Amino acid sequence: MTRPMDASGSRSNDHFWPQFGLDACPRLEGQRVLEIGCGFGSRCFEVAGHGAEHVLGIDTNLYHVESASSRRDR
Repeated sequence: MTRPMDASGSRSNDHFWPQFGLDACPRLEGQRVLEIGCGFGSRCFEVAGHGAEHVLGIDTNLYHVESASSRRDR
């Protein structure tokens, strides 16, 4: 089953946070976040929007990394 896309064109993260007993992404002020296997970076952008001080996403797929980087630079 394919997850729906959000307004930014990324797959929705709505399914992710409930796995940890959370309704949505928590506030992350001052936190440093590392996401391994970040794909197009949708969760990286989400946690950055919730106050993370520094976010680093790592992926082995160069196309995903370049796409995420171009979104970051906009």
